[in-house]
Amino acid sequence: SLFPAKPSFMFPLTSAYGLSDLSAPSPTPLISSLQQSNQHSLTLLFIGSLTNSFDFQPLAEALSSPHISTQVRLLIAGDGPVRTLLNDCFRYHENVIFTDWIPPNQLTYLYSLADICVLPYIIHDDFSMSYPNKSIDALKNSKPILTSISQGSLPDLFVRYPCGLSYSSPCDLESKLLFLSTNRKSLKLMSHSARAAYEEIFSSELIYPAFYNHITQLSS
Repeated sequence: SLFPAKPSFMFPLTSAYGLSDLSAPSPTPLISSLQQSNQHSLTLLFIGSLTNSFDFQPLAEALSSPHISTQVRLLIAGDGPVRTLLNDCFRYHENVIFTDWIPPNQLTYLYSLADICVLPYIIHDDFSMSYPNKSIDALKNSKPILTSISQGSLPDLFVRYPCGLSYSSPCDLESKLLFLSTNRKSLKLMSHSARAAYEEIFSSELIYPAFYNHITQLSS
């Protein structure tokens, strides 16, 4: 593991429950250039703080494969204490692009560039026992999930809604990336399932009334 350390918990860039939806202006020059320069079959997206909560080493190994490097690109949007280590990790990867921080009102455009969101968490009980905020943001934007989390709430969700895949090793990740890059129909179905999962489980229309009822019961 590239960063085997105790996780650092950060607030998400956006609210998973619709608290900070902002109207988007025109795309920035960076976003526009990413839209125009895509020569890959599959675009992966990571959005968030670059901390030791994540293990990017399996991604680095899988994306360096000759079968994958010309087919798949990874966009990393964010910054943080392990940015320098990541620069070194991906220094030979022409298919990995660091965008730095993206303004919240540009995130809709960024998500539109992606086929799937990657959640390369380190192995830790906190990430298995609940839904990471980043997973809910992905579902809200109709994006399937590719994650290192192999047990717990998120993989259980994938059984109910076929909206994501877990990987167990760089080789397994490479195999799944190869499958996804050549199966647009499967990606489309996963995208529909992602949005369905969000609307039926996580949307604000469901969360707020349930939270209100819970607080009311506690105070009665």
